[in-house]
Amino acid sequence: MPNPVYRSATRLSTATAAISLLAASGCAHLGPPSGARAVEVARRNVCGAPGSETDRGCSVQEHERVRGGYRVVVDRRPPAGNDRVAVTLGGNGRIQVETLDSVAQPPRPGAAKEASAAIGTAIYTAALAHLGFGQGDRMVLVVDSTSILGDSPLSTSVPDDVRAGFRAANEHRRELPRGAFPAERYRLVPNDHMPGLPRSGAGAYWTAFRERYPGYSGVIRLSSIGRSADGSRAAVYVTYGCGGLCGAGRLVTLRNDGGSWRVVEARTLWVS
Repeated sequence: MPNPVYRSATRLSTATAAISLLAASGCAHLGPPSGARAVEVARRNVCGAPGSETDRGCSVQEHERVRGGYRVVVDRRPPAGNDRVAVTLGGNGRIQVETLDSVAQPPRPGAAKEASAAIGTAIYTAALAHLGFGQGDRMVLVVDSTSILGDSPLSTSVPDDVRAGFRAANEHRRELPRGAFPAERYRLVPNDHMPGLPRSGAGAYWTAFRERYPGYSGVIRLSSIGRSADGSRAAVYVTYGCGGLCGAGRLVTLRNDGGSWRVVEARTLWVS
């Protein structure tokens, strides 16, 4: 059975040869890559064609801007390999591949779930802060599981891969990550927290709401997060109700820049 380290080295040598050929044919003048493009190029060079069997054995762990370009860290599992590599893409078209671990350690049980929760926490926190929630003395209720939406709130400006990720994530109700909602600003409530409140009219409903939840300005409902294939872009739908003629629904799109999430746009879809 071939040594995995030898197999990895052979694969990296092949990738390096391919890179040299690209540079020789004029690719050295493409200019600084974007984060999404850097991930795409890195995956193709060390994992193979998108969607192939080897590509499916790869997962991007992180990408960051470095001087003159980007650095992308990729974990490879069979048949792509059994290692962790760093791919650095320079603005002059130069690509360097470095082996970080000859044989990557198997993922710790629960690590993927923890990582997903951490990303969700970062995205929800950024989106709500941009909309003005979680600040000052404004206390808000948050329904503790997501709404089921399909992709109905998405505008035509949302990229196709983000739309696909949003549609898949919102097929089922999901529990929200607790870390995004500190107790001093939010109170998580079950999806069925409203039974018993009168439905005869908005006035009676919100009067009863204030009596049941004194000190809370309203209630937030959130969609699941849709992310792009490379994990660098995201979209989340946020609704806020605070009275008969007080509320709004907003689609928030975000981008991961240098390891942190920032809001690109918060589009108001309806207001009452």
